[in-house]
Amino acid sequence: MNTYIGIDLGTSGVKLLLVTGDGRILSECTRHYPCLHPKEGWSEQDAQMWYVETRAGLAQLLEGQDRSLVRGIAAAGQMHGLVTLDKEGNLIRPAILWNDGRAQAQTEYLNGIVGKSELSRLTGNVAFAGFTAPKLMWMREHERKNFARISRIMLPKDYLVYRLCGKFSTDCSDAGGTCSVFTLVLPDGMTTNISSANLVFLSSVYEQGVITGGNFVESGVTPDIPLGREYFYDDAALVAAIHAAK
Repeated sequence: MNTYIGIDLGTSGVKLLLVTGDGRILSECTRHYPCLHPKEGWSEQDAQMWYVETRAGLAQLLEGQDRSLVRGIAAAGQMHGLVTLDKEGNLIRPAILWNDGRAQAQTEYLNGIVGKSELSRLTGNVAFAGFTAPKLMWMREHERKNFARISRIMLPKDYLVYRLCGKFSTDCSDAGGTCSVFTLVLPDGMTTNISSANLVFLSSVYEQGVITGGNFVESGVTPDIPLGREYFYDDAALVAAIHAAK
């Protein structure tokens, strides 16, 4: 029977689940990584550890299993975090997480100067310090050298997917929690605060359940899974990811 892998990238650890097509759990495991608090109200993680622990988790998950039966892999996980990459695809700084509160002044700017009504009309949300756009604005104001190096921004689970299969992608739900970074439908004042000529910013945005493609083989994660096929966001695998998140 075909099997599916679900990955839930959490704040304290990554959970992995292997299930059959009819929902029977064959294997599960959790790998942990630290959360960093360099200042009061700050919350960061080394995004490289997400990849390292997920690789280790996949090896643990699939030990003794028939890897040739795997037909889909999907990822869910923590939202809103800011992962910044340079033009070579390298991490610039630790990821700023959803529960980080440093961007309060930028949040007040968006809600007060741009205005909650206008922001809600453009993005479907008002701003919160945990959203991605205020964090990016904070970087521009407080880490100018790092900001100048940014070529692409990603959300946490999307960075993990990129590392696993080489695909830049996100889903509509996660993109909706950035406060419009992924749509770039921004009023002039807001654009002035976060734009940069060298920014690529975006990943392709997919509905949940759409197969986005990618190739695990090139990552060396699970070389004996026959992944010439397209795997991420397969519907059955997405169900596995949701169950892993429970």
